[in-house]
Amino acid sequence: SIIPLEIELPSLRISLRDYLDKDEDYRVARLAELELLDEKRIHALNHLKVYQNRVSRNYNKRIIPRQFEV
Repeated sequence: SIIPLEIELPSLRISLRDYLDKDEDYRVARLAELELLDEKRIHALNHLKVYQNRVSRNYNKRIIPRQFEV
């Protein structure tokens, strides 16, 4: 049988986990990186909402209201 590559060879971060957990500079840098990632996600979500509102407004402008009798 063949062992999948991800099981056989751990990533560099996993290999150095014990060392990096003790390094305070790494912790601070990692926290800053995660906070920046959160900011980027929030910005992308806001951009998506603006885009969806714009598409919805343009679509609704072109709709001709129709009434059906039952």
